[in-house]
Amino acid sequence: MDPVNDLKRLVSEGLVEDIRQIEESLVLQQQIRNSAEGINRADLGPLFGRFQPVLARYAVIASVRLFDPPDDQYPSRSIPTILNHMRFTADYLNIVHRESIIERLISFGHERQQFEGIPDQWITQLVRKEFHDHLPLRADPDSGELSDALDALHSLKDKPIAHSEEVQIDDEWKNCDQPIRLLCDYAIDFAVTVGKGYLNQDYRLDGSTSIFRLDADRTLEMMKMLMGKIGI
Repeated sequence: MDPVNDLKRLVSEGLVEDIRQIEESLVLQQQIRNSAEGINRADLGPLFGRFQPVLARYAVIASVRLFDPPDDQYPSRSIPTILNHMRFTADYLNIVHRESIIERLISFGHERQQFEGIPDQWITQLVRKEFHDHLPLRADPDSGELSDALDALHSLKDKPIAHSEEVQIDDEWKNCDQPIRLLCDYAIDFAVTVGKGYLNQDYRLDGSTSIFRLDADRTLEMMKMLMGKIGI
Protein backbone atom coordinates (compact mmCIF):
# COMPACT_ATOMS: atom_id res chain seq x y z
CA MET A 1 0.00 0.00 0.00
CA ASP A 2 1.30 3.45 -0.95
CA PRO A 3 -1.35 5.93 0.23
CA VAL A 4 0.45 9.11 -0.85
CA ASN A 5 1.29 7.99 -4.38
CA ASP A 6 -2.16 6.43 -4.72
CA LEU A 7 -3.67 9.79 -3.76
CA LYS A 8 -1.40 11.51 -6.27
CA ARG A 9 -2.54 9.19 -9.06
CA LEU A 10 -6.19 9.70 -8.18
CA VAL A 11 -5.87 13.50 -8.11
CA SER A 12 -3.11 14.38 -10.59
CA GLU A 13 -3.74 11.71 -13.23
CA GLY A 14 -7.50 11.44 -12.82
CA LEU A 15 -9.43 14.34 -11.36
CA VAL A 16 -7.10 17.05 -12.63
CA GLU A 17 -7.17 15.73 -16.19
CA ASP A 18 -10.97 15.56 -16.18
CA ILE A 19 -11.20 19.16 -14.96
CA ARG A 20 -8.69 20.31 -17.58
CA GLN A 21 -10.61 18.68 -20.41
CA ILE A 22 -13.98 19.95 -19.18
CA GLU A 23 -12.60 23.50 -19.15
CA GLU A 24 -11.20 23.06 -22.65
CA SER A 25 -14.50 21.67 -23.92
CA LEU A 26 -16.39 24.68 -22.55
CA VAL A 27 -14.13 27.32 -24.11
CA LEU A 28 -13.96 25.53 -27.48
CA GLN A 29 -17.72 25.18 -27.55
CA GLN A 30 -18.14 28.90 -26.82
CA GLN A 31 -15.61 29.86 -29.48
CA ILE A 32 -17.49 27.82 -32.07
CA ARG A 33 -20.72 29.60 -31.11
CA ASN A 34 -19.00 32.98 -31.27
CA SER A 35 -17.64 32.19 -34.74
CA ALA A 36 -20.85 30.63 -36.09
CA GLU A 37 -21.38 33.16 -38.85
CA GLY A 38 -17.86 32.87 -40.25
CA ILE A 39 -17.83 29.09 -39.97
CA ASN A 40 -21.11 28.71 -41.82
CA ARG A 41 -20.06 31.22 -44.46
CA ALA A 42 -16.89 29.18 -45.06
CA ASP A 43 -19.03 26.06 -45.62
CA LEU A 44 -17.49 24.40 -42.56
CA GLY A 45 -20.81 24.16 -40.72
CA PRO A 46 -21.12 20.38 -41.21
CA LEU A 47 -17.77 19.85 -39.44
CA PHE A 48 -18.00 22.39 -36.62
CA GLY A 49 -21.72 21.69 -36.28
CA ARG A 50 -20.74 18.16 -35.27
CA PHE A 51 -18.05 19.43 -32.93
CA GLN A 52 -20.70 21.30 -30.92
CA PRO A 53 -22.63 18.29 -29.55
CA VAL A 54 -19.48 16.16 -29.29
CA LEU A 55 -17.77 18.74 -27.07
CA ALA A 56 -20.93 19.37 -25.09
CA ARG A 57 -21.63 15.69 -24.52
CA TYR A 58 -18.06 15.03 -23.41
CA ALA A 59 -18.23 17.91 -20.91
CA VAL A 60 -21.54 16.60 -19.57
CA ILE A 61 -20.31 13.02 -19.20
CA ALA A 62 -17.00 14.08 -17.63
CA SER A 63 -18.77 16.40 -15.19
CA VAL A 64 -21.09 13.62 -14.09
CA ARG A 65 -18.11 11.27 -13.78
CA LEU A 66 -16.51 13.66 -11.28
CA PHE A 67 -19.11 12.51 -8.76
CA ASP A 68 -19.38 8.80 -9.48
CA PRO A 69 -19.70 6.78 -6.25
CA PRO A 70 -16.78 4.53 -5.25
CA ASP A 71 -16.87 1.18 -7.02
CA ASP A 72 -14.55 -1.69 -6.07
CA GLN A 73 -15.29 -3.59 -9.28
CA TYR A 74 -14.73 -0.66 -11.65
CA PRO A 75 -12.41 1.78 -9.82
CA SER A 76 -12.85 5.41 -10.75
CA ARG A 77 -10.95 8.59 -9.96
CA SER A 78 -14.00 10.56 -8.90
CA ILE A 79 -14.17 12.91 -5.92
CA PRO A 80 -16.15 10.37 -3.81
CA THR A 81 -13.48 7.76 -4.62
CA ILE A 82 -10.72 10.13 -3.51
CA LEU A 83 -12.64 10.96 -0.32
CA ASN A 84 -13.03 7.26 0.35
CA HIS A 85 -9.29 6.79 -0.10
CA MET A 86 -8.59 9.62 2.35
CA ARG A 87 -10.99 8.10 4.86
CA PHE A 88 -9.15 4.79 5.01
CA THR A 89 -5.58 6.09 4.68
CA ALA A 90 -5.74 9.21 6.84
CA ASP A 91 -3.18 7.76 9.29
CA TYR A 92 -0.60 7.66 6.47
CA LEU A 93 -1.26 11.04 4.83
CA ASN A 94 0.94 13.88 6.03
CA ILE A 95 -0.29 17.42 5.52
CA VAL A 96 2.44 19.23 3.59
CA HIS A 97 0.88 22.72 3.77
CA ARG A 98 -1.02 22.68 7.03
CA GLU A 99 -1.92 26.38 6.89
CA SER A 100 -3.71 26.05 3.54
CA ILE A 101 -5.76 23.15 4.90
CA ILE A 102 -6.64 25.04 8.07
CA GLU A 103 -7.64 28.11 6.05
CA ARG A 104 -9.97 25.96 3.95
CA LEU A 105 -11.53 24.46 7.08
CA ILE A 106 -11.99 27.96 8.50
CA SER A 107 -13.87 28.88 5.32
CA PHE A 108 -16.16 25.94 6.06
CA GLY A 109 -16.99 27.59 9.40
CA HIS A 110 -14.42 26.17 11.82
CA GLU A 111 -12.37 28.18 14.33
CA ARG A 112 -8.58 28.32 14.05
CA GLN A 113 -7.96 27.51 17.70
CA GLN A 114 -9.66 24.13 17.45
CA PHE A 115 -6.73 22.83 15.37
CA GLU A 116 -3.98 23.61 17.89
CA GLY A 117 -2.21 20.37 18.77
CA ILE A 118 -4.53 18.30 16.57
CA PRO A 119 -2.70 15.54 14.62
CA ASP A 120 -2.80 15.43 10.83
CA GLN A 121 -5.00 12.35 10.60
CA TRP A 122 -7.81 14.01 12.56
CA ILE A 123 -7.63 17.09 10.38
CA THR A 124 -7.66 14.89 7.27
CA GLN A 125 -10.83 13.18 8.45
CA LEU A 126 -12.42 16.59 9.00
CA VAL A 127 -11.41 17.75 5.50
CA ARG A 128 -12.89 14.55 4.10
CA LYS A 129 -16.12 15.02 6.05
CA GLU A 130 -16.59 18.64 4.98
CA PHE A 131 -16.18 17.92 1.29
CA HIS A 132 -18.30 14.77 1.59
CA ASP A 133 -21.10 16.71 3.31
CA HIS A 134 -21.08 19.25 0.46
CA LEU A 135 -21.23 16.68 -2.35
CA PRO A 136 -24.18 17.00 -4.74
CA LEU A 137 -26.94 14.45 -4.20
CA ARG A 138 -28.50 13.25 -7.40
CA ALA A 139 -31.19 11.40 -5.43
CA ASP A 140 -32.24 14.70 -3.84
CA PRO A 141 -31.95 17.44 -6.52
CA ASP A 142 -33.86 19.88 -4.31
CA SER A 143 -31.13 19.80 -1.65
CA GLY A 144 -29.09 22.52 -3.33
CA GLU A 145 -27.86 23.98 -6.61
CA LEU A 146 -25.05 21.43 -6.95
CA SER A 147 -27.52 18.55 -6.59
CA ASP A 148 -29.86 20.19 -9.07
CA ALA A 149 -26.95 20.65 -11.51
CA LEU A 150 -25.88 17.01 -11.25
CA ASP A 151 -29.44 15.81 -11.78
CA ALA A 152 -29.81 18.07 -14.83
CA LEU A 153 -26.63 16.71 -16.42
CA HIS A 154 -27.61 13.12 -15.76
CA SER A 155 -30.78 13.74 -17.74
CA LEU A 156 -28.75 15.22 -20.63
CA LYS A 157 -25.94 12.68 -20.97
CA ASP A 158 -28.04 10.16 -22.91
CA LYS A 159 -29.98 12.75 -24.88
CA PRO A 160 -30.16 12.03 -28.64
CA ILE A 161 -27.98 14.29 -30.77
CA ALA A 162 -29.69 16.07 -33.63
CA HIS A 163 -27.58 16.37 -36.78
CA SER A 164 -26.91 19.90 -37.98
CA GLU A 165 -25.31 21.14 -41.19
CA GLU A 166 -24.60 24.51 -39.59
CA VAL A 167 -23.15 25.83 -36.35
CA GLN A 168 -25.92 26.97 -34.02
CA ILE A 169 -25.40 30.10 -31.91
CA ASP A 170 -28.03 29.02 -29.39
CA ASP A 171 -27.64 25.26 -29.69
CA GLU A 172 -29.69 22.86 -27.60
CA TRP A 173 -26.69 22.04 -25.36
CA LYS A 174 -26.11 25.64 -24.30
CA ASN A 175 -28.25 25.22 -21.18
CA CYS A 176 -25.79 22.67 -19.80
CA ASP A 177 -22.99 25.25 -19.49
CA GLN A 178 -24.10 26.60 -16.09
CA PRO A 179 -24.59 23.20 -14.38
CA ILE A 180 -21.19 22.11 -15.70
CA ARG A 181 -19.62 25.32 -14.38
CA LEU A 182 -21.07 24.75 -10.90
CA LEU A 183 -19.84 21.17 -10.66
CA CYS A 184 -16.45 21.97 -12.18
CA ASP A 185 -15.89 24.83 -9.72
CA TYR A 186 -16.54 22.44 -6.82
CA ALA A 187 -14.05 19.97 -8.32
CA ILE A 188 -11.45 22.72 -8.77
CA ASP A 189 -11.85 23.79 -5.14
CA PHE A 190 -11.36 20.18 -4.04
CA ALA A 191 -8.34 19.62 -6.31
CA VAL A 192 -6.73 22.87 -5.15
CA THR A 193 -7.25 21.98 -1.48
CA VAL A 194 -5.95 18.40 -1.68
CA GLY A 195 -3.26 19.21 -4.23
CA LYS A 196 -1.57 21.90 -2.17
CA GLY A 197 -2.33 20.46 1.25
CA TYR A 198 -1.15 16.90 0.64
CA LEU A 199 0.74 16.69 -2.66
CA ASN A 200 2.63 20.00 -2.77
CA GLN A 201 0.89 20.76 -6.08
CA ASP A 202 -0.47 24.29 -6.38
CA TYR A 203 -3.26 24.30 -8.96
CA ARG A 204 -4.26 27.90 -8.19
CA LEU A 205 -1.83 30.61 -9.15
CA ASP A 206 -3.59 33.41 -7.30
CA GLY A 207 -6.95 34.06 -5.73
CA SER A 208 -8.90 33.59 -8.98
CA THR A 209 -6.68 32.00 -11.64
CA SER A 210 -6.21 28.24 -11.81
CA ILE A 211 -3.87 26.24 -14.04
CA PHE A 212 -7.01 24.75 -15.56
CA ARG A 213 -8.09 28.14 -16.85
CA LEU A 214 -4.62 28.86 -18.22
CA ASP A 215 -4.58 25.52 -20.05
CA ALA A 216 -8.03 26.21 -21.48
CA ASP A 217 -6.96 29.69 -22.59
CA ARG A 218 -3.93 28.22 -24.39
CA THR A 219 -6.13 25.71 -26.19
CA LEU A 220 -8.55 28.51 -27.08
CA GLU A 221 -5.75 30.62 -28.56
CA MET A 222 -4.70 27.71 -30.78
CA MET A 223 -8.30 27.30 -31.96
CA LYS A 224 -8.43 31.01 -32.81
CA MET A 225 -5.12 30.68 -34.66
CA LEU A 226 -6.50 27.76 -36.67
CA MET A 227 -9.67 29.69 -37.52
CA GLY A 228 -7.58 32.65 -38.61
CA LYS A 229 -5.56 30.47 -40.98
CA ILE A 230 -8.74 29.32 -42.72
CA GLY A 231 -10.16 32.83 -42.90
CA ILE A 232 -12.69 32.73 -40.05
